[in-house]
Amino acid sequence: MLPRKFKIGLTTSRDNCVDVFSCDVGLVVDIDDPTRIRVYAGGGLGRSGTDETTFARLGDLFGEIDRSQILAVVRAIVALHRDEGNRDDRSHARLKYLVEAKGVAWARSEVERRSGVEFAPATRDTFEVDDDHLGEFVGGGGSFDLGIKLPSGRIVNRPGARYLDGVAALIEEFNPELGITARGDLIVRDVPVRHRDRLYALLGTYGVAVPERLSPLHRASFACVALPTCGLALAESERYLPEFLDEFYAMLADLSMSDEFFEVRMTGCPNGCARPYLGEIGIVGRSKRSYDIFVGADRHGTRLNTLFARDVDRSLLVSGLEPLVRRYRDQRRDGESFGDFYFRLDPAEIASLRPAPRERRTRVRSES
Repeated sequence: MLPRKFKIGLTTSRDNCVDVFSCDVGLVVDIDDPTRIRVYAGGGLGRSGTDETTFARLGDLFGEIDRSQILAVVRAIVALHRDEGNRDDRSHARLKYLVEAKGVAWARSEVERRSGVEFAPATRDTFEVDDDHLGEFVGGGGSFDLGIKLPSGRIVNRPGARYLDGVAALIEEFNPELGITARGDLIVRDVPVRHRDRLYALLGTYGVAVPERLSPLHRASFACVALPTCGLALAESERYLPEFLDEFYAMLADLSMSDEFFEVRMTGCPNGCARPYLGEIGIVGRSKRSYDIFVGADRHGTRLNTLFARDVDRSLLVSGLEPLVRRYRDQRRDGESFGDFYFRLDPAEIASLRPAPRERRTRVRSES
C-alpha cells in the first residue's frame, strides 16, 4: 500500500494538455522517435492554505529511457514512494516531498538501482503547442472529430444552453465514440463528413456553442466542481466561474482586449484539482467569500505561477486584477503572453499592483 495517491501522466513532446509535470510520474514520448521516453518524477499540485510547508511542485527530469524499459522504471518509482514516502504526516505523504527532501540525484540513483535501468541524459521538454483539442479535426476515411467546450466539464442544461439534452440527442442520432479532454471538454469522434451540417444544426438547436464562437477567455478557462459536490471545498468554483468570467470579460472589453487570450483556472480549495497553479491566472478558494490569486504560469505547463494576492474578497477579484491587466496592455512586448509578462515584472512593481486583502470582521462580546 502506498502512503497516499499516486498519479501518472503520459503525453508527447508536442502537446502538454495533460500538464504532465504536475504528476508523480510524467512520461513524455519523443514525437520524432517514439521509442524514446523522457521520465519526470516528483510533481504534484496539492497544498494547504494554512501550512507553508506544503507546496505545488513540478516533476524533475530523471532522464531518457527506451520504451521497453517503462514498466521497470515506473515500478521502481512506485516502490520508492512505497518504501521511503512519509507515512506519519498525511499532508507530506506525496512523492514530491520525498524528492524535494532527498534531492533528484538521490531519487534518480535509487530508481536506477531498483530498476536496473540507467537513465540517458536528456533535455527538459518545452513543448511546441498549446492544444485545447476544441473545434473540428479532419480524420481519415471521410470522418471528422469535433471538440465541444463543456463549461467546467459539466454536462447539464443551463439557461440558453441545454448541454445535457444536446449531448443526449447527438448520441441518439449519430452514436459516436466520445472522449474527454484533460480540461473536462467533450470530443465527438468519427462523425461521417456527410453528417457535418446536421451535427452543427443539432448543436445550434440546443444552444451549444461551437468553440469558434467563444471568446478566448471563455474557451480556455475551467474550474473544479467544488461546492456542493466536494466535501473539501472552501468556496464556490464551478458555479461561480461563469459569473467571474463574464465580469472579467466585461473588464477586458473596456480595455479593448476582449479578443485576446487569457486563461483562468479556478478551484474551491488549495488542493488544486483544476490545476490552478499551472494557469496564467489561478483563483483558489480560501474561505466562503475569499480567494487567493496566483499569476504567471506559461501556456505550456512548464512553469508554476506565484501568489499575487491573498484572501481577496470575491466581489473584488476582477477589480483587483484590473491594474495588472492594464499594465500588461500598456507595457507588454510583441507576442508576450500575460503569464510571461507577469513573470518578468519586478517584485516591487507587483507589490504596487496588488489588491489589499479583505477586511475581517472582529466579533465583540457584549458584557452581560
